[in-house]
Amino acid sequence: MKKTLLSTTAIAGAAMLVAGSASAGTVGTKDTMSVTMTGYHVFQMRTLDASNSTNTGSDDRGRGYSFSTPEGEFQFTAQAKTEGGITYGFKSEIGVEAISADELYGFIKGDFGEIQFGNNDGAVNMMNVGAGQANKTYQGVVGGTFGASALDSLAGSGDAHLIRQDIEPGVNSDANKITYLSPRFSGFQIGASWTPQTGSEGGDAFNDGASFTGSENVGEAAINYVGEVQGASIKVSASSIFSDDQEAAGVDMEAYNIVHVGAVVSMSGLTVGAGYRNNGDFAIAKNAVGDGGNYFGLGAMYQMGPWVFNGHVARGKQDFGDAATEQSNSRWGVGVGYSVAPGWDVMADYLDFSRNNNDGTNGADEDASAFIVSNKFSF
Repeated sequence: MKKTLLSTTAIAGAAMLVAGSASAGTVGTKDTMSVTMTGYHVFQMRTLDASNSTNTGSDDRGRGYSFSTPEGEFQFTAQAKTEGGITYGFKSEIGVEAISADELYGFIKGDFGEIQFGNNDGAVNMMNVGAGQANKTYQGVVGGTFGASALDSLAGSGDAHLIRQDIEPGVNSDANKITYLSPRFSGFQIGASWTPQTGSEGGDAFNDGASFTGSENVGEAAINYVGEVQGASIKVSASSIFSDDQEAAGVDMEAYNIVHVGAVVSMSGLTVGAGYRNNGDFAIAKNAVGDGGNYFGLGAMYQMGPWVFNGHVARGKQDFGDAATEQSNSRWGVGVGYSVAPGWDVMADYLDFSRNNNDGTNGADEDASAFIVSNKFSF
């Protein structure tokens, strides 16, 4: 049953009226390393309409509206420089909403580039560009809907590769890896990552085991370009993720062979981004028919002083090896944001999601929409 959206305009307006000044803080220093800290906190008010009431998410409980604090982080970076000019240190992101270390890795950088080691995103996630880079509110074109878990659950974890720009979290996430990022030369940069074993953040097992779900020897390779052409800023990227065979609780799966290309162009306050990915045999059983499908996303954003307006469309399609089992997912959204003061932003987003199966075998057809108002403090 469709539900009426909450009247949140007045609440967002009240937040704007109490605008004040904000300034960055400092942590302090030690003799060995200089320490800096950044962070943010997000609070949301949201509504949901869904055709399948069983998938509205436990936090909404059928009401059609809820409050959420989806994310909050403190990010610490400690670093120093040798007499020879090499910078070294480490960074940790602590997710305070669940008190967990989201990322924890060390780094060494200099004229040779940067080497990272530990729990962090790989080269592909750090270097890819696409529709997500033409978005500054919480529509979720890069990943999920950032807090609208009720809407996100409709796509299901198994469908993320059909609706997200960032497929890497579903491949190796922040599992222990080594990454190399080159210096930028003539606008170009290259990067590569190696993850011996996925399946758990910070995992350090020596073998897979009968119940292991994940992949071994995941490799990543990426290249991007940043430059200007006749006053327009241009970013272009191409990347690949590959691996040994996957396993899903003892079931042999095909190896990763994922390819992504994307581009972003900005000029006079307008930014447009697009990306395409072929998922190869992602999440396909060994020797099975079908493939991992593909994804395409398009986004546009316009900034005018403290205001930002953006929108996106994304679509993924997958063939399960039979003309009777084909699935397509679509998502679009529009959003507006306002910078109240340094470190204080308010945003409103509308999102729409639909999944279509020609026989319903791989999940029921679904239509859903969500409206989100977000308040974000950051430093």
